[in-house]
Amino acid sequence: MIDLKNQAQDLIAELNRVDWPKKDKVMRYTWSVVILSVVVGLYLWGVDLGIAKLLKYVIPTH
Repeated sequence: MIDLKNQAQDLIAELNRVDWPKKDKVMRYTWSVVILSVVVGLYLWGVDLGIAKLLKYVIPTH
């Protein structure tokens, strides 16, 4: 049977060996992801809007 106490100790030891990033680095990466997501979202919205307008002229809906 697996010893739960030994597993917990192994987990804590492993987490102590992790090289955790500093708060400023995490914040910088987080803002980079947020800004990139907004830019890509706006780009895709514009492309979708353009294709929709183009299709209105190609396929008229009377």
